[in-house]
Amino acid sequence: MILFDKIYVFIYWCVSKRLSPERTTIWALNYLLFPVLSGFLVFILSVLFWLLSIKIGLPIIIVIGLIASFFLSEKLIERYYTDERQKQIIKANNKPGLYRYLVFIFLIFTMLILMILFSILAGIILHKPAIW
Repeated sequence: MILFDKIYVFIYWCVSKRLSPERTTIWALNYLLFPVLSGFLVFILSVLFWLLSIKIGLPIIIVIGLIASFFLSEKLIERYYTDERQKQIIKANNKPGLYRYLVFIFLIFTMLILMILFSILAGIILHKPAIW
């Protein structure tokens, strides 16, 4: 969770003060977690369906993973980042330098790459079970 706290600090200080930084940061964290969680869920569901010998196409698994991760990412973020926790994180960490914008862009690309990687792995598991 220390990593998520650091990410919270970077996003908090990248957001304009006129946009309600606490709410905007939670929104940004939610949509940064969403792609990785959806890719991970697609991967886990494809492994689960393969182990149970259930024949479901990858597009259907992707839709199930996207819908589940949409609601799950929001619940996970809301559960951890209470108002009190957000204030604690900001008080405990200093304002990062100008590199915070580069870190924010790097985070966005990393999350998208992880989502794509997990989806590709799910496709490999579903369509090449002879490898295992």
